[in-house]
Amino acid sequence: MDISIELVKRHCSRYFESYASCVDKFPYTWHLDCDKQKAKLNKCAEGHPTIQNIKYGCVDSFEKYDECISTHPSKAELCGQFLNAFKKCAKKFYTAEDIKSVSDRGAKS
Repeated sequence: MDISIELVKRHCSRYFESYASCVDKFPYTWHLDCDKQKAKLNKCAEGHPTIQNIKYGCVDSFEKYDECISTHPSKAELCGQFLNAFKKCAKKFYTAEDIKSVSDRGAKS
């Protein structure tokens, strides 16, 4: 489970679902067709304190991942090393409350 994604899903579920639906609808051109949904999701996510900290603390690793996924939109598997570096960085910013809230939600599913 990726806590960052779970936090965004919980905090911005409406925008997360809209972006995910767009990506599903346009699997080969999502990077072109889903900019509005992505921007709305990013704006919403920035309202969560942990996500703000991750955004500013992991900017380098996120930009490398974002550049890779934009270059290879239909081959996300090529960007795994960049995603893993970002996840490793993001872990430094999770609070005990974040971990507990995501764990509690998983137990209820």
